[in-house]
Amino acid sequence: MDSEPACSVNWMYRSKNSYKMLIRWLATICVVIATGCSSGPSRVDAPEVVPDEVAQNLMDQYDENSDGSLSDDEVSNCPAIASSKRKYDQDGNGSIDKQEISRRLTNIYSDRIGIFQLHANVMLDGRPLRNALITLVPEQSMEASLAPATGTTDHNGRAVLGLSESDTPSELRGIVRGVQTGLYRIRVTSDKESLGDDIENGTVLGEEITPVDGDRGIQLRISRRRANRTGRNAARPAKGMYLSQ
Repeated sequence: MDSEPACSVNWMYRSKNSYKMLIRWLATICVVIATGCSSGPSRVDAPEVVPDEVAQNLMDQYDENSDGSLSDDEVSNCPAIASSKRKYDQDGNGSIDKQEISRRLTNIYSDRIGIFQLHANVMLDGRPLRNALITLVPEQSMEASLAPATGTTDHNGRAVLGLSESDTPSELRGIVRGVQTGLYRIRVTSDKESLGDDIENGTVLGEEITPVDGDRGIQLRISRRRANRTGRNAARPAKGMYLSQ
């Protein structure tokens, strides 16, 4: 039986207010440059997301025993929330309910940022994974509001992620690539490397994508060596959480 590669995801955080302000300032400058000061749209519209509705849809999808909260096992089926579980489990009781999801979504959409720049770095067995296609796929409950984003890694394993040209606001096309705030599954595929169905299909990787917390980028670390030691389930860390190696 073939082994699936193990993987880990680590978001780099900076909590300083100055960095958060810089992110928001840069996002604003990009829009001003693209739209001009005296004509055209004054801003890029943020995704139309209703937190309470999305929260209810997520509960309907993942609350398997219908007890009104998501356990660790249930959260693991939604890797976007699993990757940021502490931000959703606001009372620290180990489970997540609809109100907590709604509050978190309200927070990440509070700045009403339309799109922002985001990069990802991919490592395979400790080396940069070149020419890999990274795809951000909106969670099912957000498909009507968000567009997918893609990026191809360079020789350093780094990719700038962005919407397709047709999904990018007309005033930004050819000027800046960016993504929308939201919950996504992450697919990684490569023409030269076999990464395993779970990773290539977006089953186990996911992220909450937002500039609100000053996040700088996505760090994806895939290890086939560890998978060979631990078996097929190595791509599924305990309770769906993806930790730094």
